[in-house]
Amino acid sequence: MRNKTMSKQRFERRPLISASYHELKEHKNNRRIWIEGETLNDVSFPVDTLFRVECDIDNMRVILRAVPSTPENIALHKRRQLNKVSGRKMTGWIKPIIDVCNANITEVFKDAYGEQGRFAAYAYDGVIVFTTHPDDAKRIEREVSLVRNVANGTITEGSAFTGIGISTNSTHDGYQKAGLKPKLKWAVELEGRYLDAAKKNSPEVFSGARMFTGYVEEVEKDLIEPVNSFSFSMSCTDHSNVGKAKKGLSDAEEGETATQIFGVMGLIYAANPAILISENVPSAKNSFTYKVLRKELERIGYNVYDLFLGQEHSGSLDRRERYWFIAVSKGLNIDPQMLVPRTRDLVYKNVGEILDKNTNAEWFPLTKFETRQAKNIAEGRNFKINLVDENTTVVGTIPRNYTKHQVSNPHLTDHNGNYRLFSKEEHAALKLVPPRLVGHMSATVAHEGLGQGIAYTHGVECAFNVGTAVIAATQPQSQLRLAS
Repeated sequence: MRNKTMSKQRFERRPLISASYHELKEHKNNRRIWIEGETLNDVSFPVDTLFRVECDIDNMRVILRAVPSTPENIALHKRRQLNKVSGRKMTGWIKPIIDVCNANITEVFKDAYGEQGRFAAYAYDGVIVFTTHPDDAKRIEREVSLVRNVANGTITEGSAFTGIGISTNSTHDGYQKAGLKPKLKWAVELEGRYLDAAKKNSPEVFSGARMFTGYVEEVEKDLIEPVNSFSFSMSCTDHSNVGKAKKGLSDAEEGETATQIFGVMGLIYAANPAILISENVPSAKNSFTYKVLRKELERIGYNVYDLFLGQEHSGSLDRRERYWFIAVSKGLNIDPQMLVPRTRDLVYKNVGEILDKNTNAEWFPLTKFETRQAKNIAEGRNFKINLVDENTTVVGTIPRNYTKHQVSNPHLTDHNGNYRLFSKEEHAALKLVPPRLVGHMSATVAHEGLGQGIAYTHGVECAFNVGTAVIAATQPQSQLRLAS
């Protein structure tokens, strides 16, 4: 791999005077770099200054050095071995211009390919250094890392909003299904009790990972290790229609979780993953938060793919519908069709197949719900009793506050005027979550984690699909050259 490190504050003991960022254009099939304006006067490159061009291919940079106009150097310029700063007449002054285009420039910037290729110019007194744009350099870096790891059958992961570990485990399983050996490097979660449970229930996933307990906004980004894949699920409460109605929000950005996007982007900048996997409620897609997130990811070199997954994709009895997006570093050139999820039959035919026949769960009379329903109807609210039985094949989403016995949540009926809550194991089965992931925790904590979790197979399918797409895309020689 090329040496991507370069001191930008100083170069050969010269302090940085200015920096500028430009589109990398083509001229006659060669790359063209340029810089112009008053900056050139500031760094001893006025009009008619002679300069030498040095192409440092190994370090992906072009160095321009101003040289004195001696007879020897003037002769070298006439033989086209030195260049000269040109000028353009402006109002009251002549603007200095440097424009260099040749095959050596093309070789230096060959990895910053495509119409969106860019370069950066760092100007010091008497020296100007052109190098790959920092965004393109990070793109190349993450693609090289992923290609190398995938070639060795591995992939590194980071996780945020980890909860009790459902999404993190599903992504882990999806990559394994694709033939990769995933390694979780770090996880971020606000609730320490959730992380404790995740570590207890899946030590094979969380062992050795660096754990952060706190808001994503406050995690120090210099503590975040680079990873190949980053999965995250920003809080859905303020994005859901029910959540906005309860809080009186006109849009999600009025809620307390609006700043999560800054924490997420900070993690992305620090970890520089080649793959991003995220999910939220369907209405989140059109929120300002996700529109901004998508635009910024596209700006820094990702292709973003939207997916809407439901029961037909999960095969679960839980009807949870989710907006998923997968972002992949654009230089990997994956086939988007490989991300399209397949439909599947129900794993369990009905609720009866997931019920614990030996449960001693408490039954409650429906009278409280009936009273509450009557009040809701009288006040114009459409929150009604939601009963299911052994023959039910579609169960509405069970929320995080399930143990509060709210009238509109799914409850199991005995058809004798009584109801009960699903146990944490039954709730997990409704979402096809492995039962081991709800161990070492109370029913309340388990329902919280499951209620704000995912249909397990959605996460597995997304990671499997993007894993196989990346493996397929990194086989051609055009991609393997990244790791050469």
